[in-house]
Amino acid sequence: MHTSTSKDESGTETIGEVVHCTTEQEYYQVLNDSGSKLVVIDVFAEWCSPCRQIAPVFEALARQHPNVVFVKVDVDKVPTIKTILGVWAMPSFFFFKNGKKLSSFMGANENALRRGIANDGNVGMCSSCSIQ
Repeated sequence: MHTSTSKDESGTETIGEVVHCTTEQEYYQVLNDSGSKLVVIDVFAEWCSPCRQIAPVFEALARQHPNVVFVKVDVDKVPTIKTILGVWAMPSFFFFKNGKKLSSFMGANENALRRGIANDGNVGMCSSCSIQ
């Protein structure tokens, strides 16, 4: 559960160390502003049970990795994100660096999420999830 919310200089809502993009423009702005930092994007929906289950893990990882940009995008608030990223299942996680997609996977797979962060965006092979 989130205890506080705030907005950064650009007006993007932040909760803890996770940036919540509520528009397509904010999504692109975060990617542009992140430069060479690893960006981890969680595409989710409030009604999605696996999304809610992995959310505390995502937030904890954001606190543990301050040099990584963690982003959440709700498909119901930013429906175009499904087309932009090719989302067809939730949650879906995407790893970007320098504006380029490095890898992605679908499903609430904590091990794949940790592996992607530890390997600078390279999720590697995972038998229990779909990885691109």
